Amino acid sequence: DLAELIFNLVPKLHESYNAVNALMDLYFVKEKMKNSELPKSREEFEDRAIIHSIVVNFEQFLEIKREFAANLSEEEKNIFWNR
Repeated sequence: DLAELIFNLVPKLHESYNAVNALMDLYFVKEKMKNSELPKSREEFEDRAIIHSIVVNFEQFLEIKREFAANLSEEEKNIFWNR
């Protein structure tokens, strides 16, 4: 699910993308991860820890992207996004 989300999102990450939909999709991925079975081995635990770290960093990136887009004035949007 996370890999699919990232794969589908990469082509959309241009300047004018506000990340709102991606954050919603990421929320559902996180919920699915929370409700999955607990790891059965140390290796599986470590793999999930890495995935969790990726999710946290990806979420931070998307939040920054969302905040940036939300704080642009209409004039700035016209200047930067309508070149």
